[in-house]
Amino acid sequence: LPVVTVPNVLDSLTVEREVTTRLAALEPTIRAQVNVQASGAPRRSSSGLVPRDVHVLANAARHLFREGESFEHITPSMARVAQRGARTPVMVGAALGSFKLED
Repeated sequence: LPVVTVPNVLDSLTVEREVTTRLAALEPTIRAQVNVQASGAPRRSSSGLVPRDVHVLANAARHLFREGESFEHITPSMARVAQRGARTPVMVGAALGSFKLED
């Protein structure tokens, strides 16, 4: 018997939802930049034009792609961690001669 492949509708719906979610995160930042451009003062970034959470989520919508992770579950806090990288312990008290690891 011939093998018939049927496109996976669930996968295409998942992709569509992911794209729609990411575009929705970008919209407020683009609107803010277009509004400022219309007033004669174009800005390269939406930083300072929209709330910080909106700005960081828009950056994540553009740049944060992880296998098996849907953008709709990304919080501003998660986006900040991804943007800055995981915090690493630092040496405290080096000048005093006593060393202690802190998070």
